[in-house]
Amino acid sequence: MPETTRIRIGRHHGDQVDLIIDNDAVSRMHAEAWFEPALDMVVVKDAGSVNGTIPTGDTQIAGDTLRVGQQGGVKVGEVELSYAQLKACIDAKHAQQLRIQQKHLQLENKKRNKTRGLVAVVMLAIIGVGGYFYSTMTSNNEATVEELTRALEQAQEIMRNPPQIDIPVNQIMNGSFVVYANGIATDTRSGLLWSRCLLGQRWDEPNQTCSEQPATYQGDRTQAAATIANQANYLDQNDWRVPTRTELLTLVQGVEPSVYQSVFSNDPMGFVWSSTVHRENESHWNVNFADAKVYWNTNDYQHFVRLVKSVN
Repeated sequence: MPETTRIRIGRHHGDQVDLIIDNDAVSRMHAEAWFEPALDMVVVKDAGSVNGTIPTGDTQIAGDTLRVGQQGGVKVGEVELSYAQLKACIDAKHAQQLRIQQKHLQLENKKRNKTRGLVAVVMLAIIGVGGYFYSTMTSNNEATVEELTRALEQAQEIMRNPPQIDIPVNQIMNGSFVVYANGIATDTRSGLLWSRCLLGQRWDEPNQTCSEQPATYQGDRTQAAATIANQANYLDQNDWRVPTRTELLTLVQGVEPSVYQSVFSNDPMGFVWSSTVHRENESHWNVNFADAKVYWNTNDYQHFVRLVKSVN
């Protein structure tokens, strides 16, 4: 997370703020916060507020700033903000900035490279060869900043209190993952046990990799796919399930790309369904592993499925 991604904390009717606290004890522009990766802490700087910004829990005073650890927080007026709340808001703003940058780049590229004739040729090719794929990839509904913030908070909550995991002696570790030769990996941050292959791929134990192409499923057929996998005793397990949106997000939060690609080899880095329903039963949430963002689609869309189970 770049240090330049800063959030403003204050009241709704004051200066433009990212984290709104409607409280008479909070100044219009109360404080700023950003994430410092070298410290793995959120740094908070008071903006000259009337009542000040008070450290709580695992929070250190460093000059004119407060360094908030994972068990810490700050008190703003009468409201206490935890590390998880601050970090989630920073992550959401960073994601929003990336979206804006990408849109600007796309517009610039169109101005430089696309003529009317080229657009016509491209559209004909899309309609004739990959119309359905194009429609699927461009019609995904991205989560709002508020929805993304809430989802990131929930993912961080899972990783804050993982269950105790017994790691066998000499067992291979890759980052936070305990990797097993049978195609399974346990994330020690969340206590979740994952299939290293997407459904439809085959675990190649001699080469310790996933082979073949993954299958895609409609959003309302993923649970049936998990049931079939359990009936077949997939990877010698019979209690697999489709992960929730929050559980899927733990795979993109704080996991180095090199570690992810090593643990989950030959992943096409596409959209993966969750079991979390969006707007009744007509659509589900999914995570795009290409950009680590959250989306939702109606159930007629075709996406990948990765199975998970809780550690017994």
